[in-house]
Amino acid sequence: MMKKIIYMVFTSVIFLTGCTEDFELNDNDNGLNVQILEGDYVAYTADGANTNIDPVEVSEDEGSVPLNIEIPTGTESDVKVNFTFGGTAIYGTDFTVPDGSSEGGSVVIEPDDGSGATNLIDNVDININILTDGVVDGTKTLEVILSSASNADGPVNVGRGGTDILRTAIITIDDID
Repeated sequence: MMKKIIYMVFTSVIFLTGCTEDFELNDNDNGLNVQILEGDYVAYTADGANTNIDPVEVSEDEGSVPLNIEIPTGTESDVKVNFTFGGTAIYGTDFTVPDGSSEGGSVVIEPDDGSGATNLIDNVDININILTDGVVDGTKTLEVILSSASNADGPVNVGRGGTDILRTAIITIDDID
């Protein structure tokens, strides 16, 4: 009986140690799609490994649309993020942005001071104010494009990993007139 127990323990140990496999992030032998993103970057917030955010659809009377920008690696100094506009929506007629202009604007991501915040990623919203223009002019689109970013250390990459991924948000504004 004792011999049987020792045999079972020995077999279990061999089985458990044989089931482990060393994994390195640079190891792509198993067909894993692992992307290493080096350095700081700012991008629109997206769940998981999503490479885009779904277009936001609003009507002219919906008020405000927040677009969240994050710096996943965190920051020790303020990060100023500049953005521009594209699409068919007209600044001042179809939308506005606090402290913005028809060319675009900027927001600042401040470092989390750790005073009770539950979000571990430093982030900020661009608040797009949707306007009712009183004119029958159909559906309009607004592209909000992250153009540049910098902090006390200098330039910060824009888009996930410094690419075009999560660099543009699209808002569709439905006419209510």
